[in-house]
Amino acid sequence: MERNTENDMETIIQEAARITTMLSRKIAEEAPYVEYSDETLRFAKSCLADWEEQLIREVTDESVESDIFECFYVIREICRSILVWNEDNRYYLFHLLSNTKKLYKSAFLKDAYLQGVHVPDVVLGNYRLAHASYSKGELLQYDMPDFGQEILVPKLAFFDREITFPGIYEGRIPWVSVCPSEMNSMQQEIDSAYGRVLVLGLGLGYYPYMVSLHERVRSVTIIECQPEIIRLFQDYLLPQFPKREKIRIIQADAYEYMETVGPEQYDYCFADIWENQVDGAEAYVKLKKYEQRLLYTEFSYWIEASIRWWLQGEDE
Repeated sequence: MERNTENDMETIIQEAARITTMLSRKIAEEAPYVEYSDETLRFAKSCLADWEEQLIREVTDESVESDIFECFYVIREICRSILVWNEDNRYYLFHLLSNTKKLYKSAFLKDAYLQGVHVPDVVLGNYRLAHASYSKGELLQYDMPDFGQEILVPKLAFFDREITFPGIYEGRIPWVSVCPSEMNSMQQEIDSAYGRVLVLGLGLGYYPYMVSLHERVRSVTIIECQPEIIRLFQDYLLPQFPKREKIRIIQADAYEYMETVGPEQYDYCFADIWENQVDGAEAYVKLKKYEQRLLYTEFSYWIEASIRWWLQGEDE
């Protein structure tokens, strides 16, 4: 991909932000999907524009994905729907396609939590254990963006077949789920946990389940303020955890509990008490202050890079 001048790059960055916002909004509000078959793909491949063929060659050189044309087709159809698929946006589309994946249902279902925990459909108060789904070809964000890239693009994906996954709903509003974006965005924090682990926020217990499997993790203490969430977890999910003896749940406000924590009480703390970088910014800043007092505890935060990026934009 050829380099751009400084002035060109500034324009590209601004346009990238606009397109990324449009894509994110479309995914959140419309759950867009592309219906296609092998015949559809063969026909599309036979009538590409010259710049599209060049784009595919450039992405193939950079990408390890073997399903590049399928990714190309899905992204093209979605981008056409918001009128941004054109040669002028080729630099952005190159980065977007380079970060797009085709996901496989068979690989997704091999996740340890999904194999080990059966989540029933249950209602308790205003909360409900239930299942959501992605259709074949439905666009989703599988992870947080890479904020170290030249331009900011979402990491998009779609499944090869329809899949279902467990979640918690507050009324009709999805609250948390075990889906690719949730799983991938905390993988680093799962791999880093050790010793006596403190977890702020419970949800479906995906993080506690995964870290409890590590031999290097001695105990997992979970702080959750919602009694209904705790009861759903204790009654229906925790009994299925193979290392449930490591896990303790405390009903408390996260900030109030942090005031009581001793300097050597925990080795590792993972905070996940927000939905996104916007509502998480204030909570993140408040929790960061405890690092100064709890010097022997290693702190980590869900989607920290996204929150820091958001805070940086607020300061400018």
